[in-house]
Amino acid sequence: MRFDTDAVKPAGVEGACVSACASTKSLAPADALWVVLAGGILGIIAMRLVVGRLLVLIERYPALVDGAFIIIAWVGIKLLVEYLHAEHFIGFEVPQWASLGLIVMIFIASLIYARREAATNHVRNLEGISPEETAHVLSNSDV
Repeated sequence: MRFDTDAVKPAGVEGACVSACASTKSLAPADALWVVLAGGILGIIAMRLVVGRLLVLIERYPALVDGAFIIIAWVGIKLLVEYLHAEHFIGFEVPQWASLGLIVMIFIASLIYARREAATNHVRNLEGISPEETAHVLSNSDV
């Protein structure tokens, strides 16, 4: 199997934007440059907004990082299975709907776990506080 070195892009969100913009440009007709530029700019703005929201969520629930690692591991396993299927080492492949469904289930499970972990840590931090202060803090909390 030959790897195309031109396909390697910078890592991270900016790398994803560069990759998306480059692939969009390669598919667009030459006379629609403004469409390609507008799409690239809107894509970068959308990625910034999504990443900003995810960072806020991760700051609030740090245990979500564990779920992200599990999702990354699943994607690696799926890529390995796809490669082995394409090279005819195995006779089955994972359907796309099952893969995406598993990713959504992992995210939901990690979100539930992170919320419970945050609530447990919140209660642990309240030890030593008077019952009135505890009730006040818990009534103002959204966890």
